[in-house]
Amino acid sequence: MRVGLRRRVWVGVVAAVVAAAIGGGAVGALTMSATSNRVPSVVAEPEALSPSPGEVHAQDVRLCTKFLLVNVATPDDASKSEVLPAVATLELALDQNQAASPTIRSAIAAARDAFAGRIAANVRARGLAELAPFDREAAQAAIDEAWAACRLDEE
Repeated sequence: MRVGLRRRVWVGVVAAVVAAAIGGGAVGALTMSATSNRVPSVVAEPEALSPSPGEVHAQDVRLCTKFLLVNVATPDDASKSEVLPAVATLELALDQNQAASPTIRSAIAAARDAFAGRIAANVRARGLAELAPFDREAAQAAIDEAWAACRLDEE
């Protein structure tokens, strides 16, 4: 009789644990769906609105470092497929460093567009694709501007 009683107690304990797990999961799901449908209140901290000068400088450094590496790794005679990673790298760097100074961001964006122009040169626009005509001198001027904005001539 003891074995039968133990088995019933054990089955009862397991059933209670399973019921608690199912009930807890259901309560958790209901709680999450009830709270996730609420519109969050947005209260911005004053320091969250504008980055610190140190953060701006750090992001300037990251953007200029990416530009330097891209510029050095992408020779003038690079093929379109070799230039594409340069464009993607600068695009990602711009996305990840949105608090960089406007001067640096603008110069790097112009350099990215110059690299993209090298890819688009001699490509016929079609459909919804709009390609700006490529001007080698303007592209070089944009790259030179980014070089100067990043003060890459300094030691």
